[in-house]
Amino acid sequence: MKQQLFVGKIVHSKSVDELQLFCDGFVAVSSEGKIDAVGELSQLKVLLPSADQYERVQLASTQFLLPGLIDAHIHAPQVPNIGLGLDKPLLEWLDSYTFPLESNYRDPEFAARVYKYVVNTTIANGTTTACYFASIFTETNKILVDEMLRQGQRGFVGKVSSNRMCPKFYVECDTETSVKDNVDFIRYVLDKKSDLVQPIVTPRFAITCDDGLLRELAGLARTYNLHIQTHVSENLGEIATVKEQFPQAPHYTGVYDEVGLLTNRTVLAHGVHLEEDELLVLAERGTSIAHCPSSNTNLGSGFCDVRRLLKANVKVGLGTDVSGGSEASILAAMRSALAVSQHLNFMKTQNVLGTGRVEPSDEGGKQQSYIPLTYKQALFLATLGGAQALAMDDKVGNFAVGKHFDALVIDTELAPIGGDRLPEALTKEKSNEQLLLEQVQKFVYVGDDRNIVKYEQMREAIVKAEHQYGLGGKVFLSPEEQHADRVLVEMKKRELQSVPGVQIPSAMHFYEAKSLIEASAIFRVLKTMPKGAVLHLHNSAAVSSSWVIQNLTYRAEAKLCTQDGRHYFTVRPQPFCPVNQTRSINEMRKEWADGPGSFDRWLEAIINLKLKPRKPSATVDDIWKEFESCFDAMKGFLQYKPFFEAYHRRLFQEFHRDNVCYLELRVSLPKLFDADGKEYGPVEVGYMLYRLVTEFRQQNPSFHGVKLILAKHRNMTDDELATALKLYENLSYYTEADENLVDAILLDTRRIGHGYSLYKHPILWHAVRRKQIVLEVCPISNQVLGLVHDLRNHPGSFYATQNIPMVIASDDPGFWDAVGVSYDFYYVFMAMAPSAGLGFLKQLVWDSINEVSEVVEDRWLKSAARARQSRAAKEVKEPNRARKEGVRV
Repeated sequence: MKQQLFVGKIVHSKSVDELQLFCDGFVAVSSEGKIDAVGELSQLKVLLPSADQYERVQLASTQFLLPGLIDAHIHAPQVPNIGLGLDKPLLEWLDSYTFPLESNYRDPEFAARVYKYVVNTTIANGTTTACYFASIFTETNKILVDEMLRQGQRGFVGKVSSNRMCPKFYVECDTETSVKDNVDFIRYVLDKKSDLVQPIVTPRFAITCDDGLLRELAGLARTYNLHIQTHVSENLGEIATVKEQFPQAPHYTGVYDEVGLLTNRTVLAHGVHLEEDELLVLAERGTSIAHCPSSNTNLGSGFCDVRRLLKANVKVGLGTDVSGGSEASILAAMRSALAVSQHLNFMKTQNVLGTGRVEPSDEGGKQQSYIPLTYKQALFLATLGGAQALAMDDKVGNFAVGKHFDALVIDTELAPIGGDRLPEALTKEKSNEQLLLEQVQKFVYVGDDRNIVKYEQMREAIVKAEHQYGLGGKVFLSPEEQHADRVLVEMKKRELQSVPGVQIPSAMHFYEAKSLIEASAIFRVLKTMPKGAVLHLHNSAAVSSSWVIQNLTYRAEAKLCTQDGRHYFTVRPQPFCPVNQTRSINEMRKEWADGPGSFDRWLEAIINLKLKPRKPSATVDDIWKEFESCFDAMKGFLQYKPFFEAYHRRLFQEFHRDNVCYLELRVSLPKLFDADGKEYGPVEVGYMLYRLVTEFRQQNPSFHGVKLILAKHRNMTDDELATALKLYENLSYYTEADENLVDAILLDTRRIGHGYSLYKHPILWHAVRRKQIVLEVCPISNQVLGLVHDLRNHPGSFYATQNIPMVIASDDPGFWDAVGVSYDFYYVFMAMAPSAGLGFLKQLVWDSINEVSEVVEDRWLKSAARARQSRAAKEVKEPNRARKEGVRV
């Protein structure tokens, strides 16, 4: 998200009696979706010196910016019942309409359809934060949570608890079951690691919960540090029933207080008939009331005197209370609150014929007049008041600096407001403040969802929802890791920041970017990070070409065969290469006119694509021919046992130094020979590798092994393959064939190599995600071999956003001047997932570990990964110390 500067008319509440207006103001929003500054535009440079760095959003003269509306009490499952049964009192309405409907939420398809509609509708009506009652069914309650995250709505979801006084078809069987289901739901929501949606402990109300369940729910709220919601004093019949069930309690509120349910994060719906002693308890506990005027009127519950609550220092917000309330709109609730307050004014100040007059209270010997709520105060209840009621006023509710930018752009030009515009003669003498207040008043009394032209529920909400949906979005980070994540993300932002004349390495081809990558702070951190397992690696192309040249070619046995313009490393003459075309490499080095260094560079180009001359017009086929020539060139060296052993020792060393703890090698297991001419067959070669791995593990306990996978070369015949399989029955057969994706998925493959073209087939990638089939992504390989030039366009970016499991591998790093797998991790992190953080990296590592947990000591492997992860996090956390130790960050 870009930094944004909203300029125009700004309206928000600072308290119940203070509505702040900026007729020509601004709100500055950070890239994280939080408010950086707010004020008069004339003070912009003073309040925000960096204003030029923000993208400017100019509001029209008919528009103003308003904080998002907050619904402090709404029953999501009851939306289909809107408008039904409102001729019945509360308890009868529950039995006839509410319980029968809510019992249908066993059905996930029905729940999904309704909850999608509910969240969409409330958002359309300007509700950026909602406190939902769900149902007693844990699994479908999770659907509501997921829908809020998908659509970017902030709020709470409560699994309803009720173990008595409900129909048999809709009641929890016992306290133990209710608590167990609550814990399951709470953990599900908390595991989302989302700042957007939180669980809330939700006893339906005292009548439907026995004392034991109420106490257990209070304990859950303490254990998990959660908010609480329920109902109180809604209806006179309800209050009488509570007194019968809890005769020892001093009053309805006392029932909740005695079991520990009243906290400064508890919101009680209704509170129509609260006694004075109850108000004292609520104020002392910091417990709030969600005023639901529409529902209170529709169900004949009574008039709630909001001014009385506020005077008693009880926090008050607004609730739609659907389907007791008849609209899922806080704007409608504001109007109902104003109407109820006026009705109370009528009753207290007028002698209503046929009814009489309610005498005003006499406090301190002086009569107190009643003043109804104003539209400004109704706006407070719908925004900052709601935030205070939900104990979220440190996060939302107005445009105070540091809060989330939950905002609505209101346009009074549009219907239903626009058609009632006053003539200029009646407005030209009014001040800008008066005109803005009239726009606000018009919206409160006349406006609807059509006037909400832009839902600015902080882009952070959408960004976070997408992040949590993507790969690594739900990974748990410890407090230390969270700190490391913040440092890492800031480093990443700086490195990705576009500077004129400076190229961004992640946007460049690896050949040109390598030196810049190595100078990168992020790369240095990634080098220290555990990589887990590398699961797609060809052994004959895994070791750095420079090591091959500086070590193997300086051996006396090393020879070079030249045939038809192509070069092949060898130790003994090859059938296809005459003896007179095979020379000692050391002799050639001595004879090279430009010296050994020049000769070695020429020699390395035989097995290093980066060093080969490149043609701008080269096709993918041309590149692949050069690529295949590297394998052909190396084959002769890897048939000689001393070279074969030294090469593989180096292979294990390079990847272990790159913090890889396990390898899967695609091998062909050729026949070998030694200095005495003795030959070794494929089985003996397999055991030779086993011995080398065992020796390396003994010397390096943090390295956990190698799995060999027989890889069929494209030129291998079926008969040759069949013969090979008979010889190595204990080895896995692997073949890459992107054209057989359908077969691979239907046959329940565990992994797919590369999977580059998978994104073109929506049915297939949906199946891959559903079955959690892992993609072996090799970004630099795909780039070098001509599939994609700019790795920001690699399909891995799409796979990451769709939460398709991936493991990162380097494929054939020795053939393009890479070592290990850190360069590939760099491109994945910087080019393919530019907004990802430590959780993404952690997910990649753990996915690779999980893929091999069956064949390694799981406890050892995971403990080693944790140790390395902790070390990497520490080096990010303490960059100065890392510099002293030689790690550039």
